[in-house]
Amino acid sequence: MGPSLLGACVCAPQALKRKPDLFLCSNLDVKAVFQCGVLSLKFPEAPTVRSSCGFFTELLPRCGEIPPVGQVVHDEGKVLLQAVLEGIGGQASRSLMDHFAEILFALNKHCFSHLSLWIKEALQPDGFPSARVSPEQKDTFSQQILRERVNKRRVKEMVKEFTLLCRGLHGTEYTADY
Repeated sequence: MGPSLLGACVCAPQALKRKPDLFLCSNLDVKAVFQCGVLSLKFPEAPTVRSSCGFFTELLPRCGEIPPVGQVVHDEGKVLLQAVLEGIGGQASRSLMDHFAEILFALNKHCFSHLSLWIKEALQPDGFPSARVSPEQKDTFSQQILRERVNKRRVKEMVKEFTLLCRGLHGTEYTADY
């Protein structure tokens, strides 16, 4: 990934807020920017991950009003969800869980029909997003997420609980204040 594309991903949340019609520009490769954002979710640097999460929380509400955005979310949304679940499953710092929860909340609010299919498929493989969670725990998590389309705080709590399960930390003294 070139530095200019990475820079575009980092600056994209501000660009989307100020000028959402930028994504209507015919020379903008929305798919490439989307994929760059997904890759950025996996970076080890927290500021990059936070910025990428901000990009998606700004982008997803526009999938109904900006056709190129809607198309790329339709085509690539499952990959986004998998990256978010990997982060929640233990690949990202626990300090970033609220940001990942905001992406889940935005997907649920603006792409519910897709999310309801994607989340079942994404959580199906054994050991994903963590070998520490059972199929029942994954099913419970997906049902809870799909039911909560109004209360963002509640989604954040669900994500925190699930990340603790995925990391084998649920119920430990170490996480008492988490």
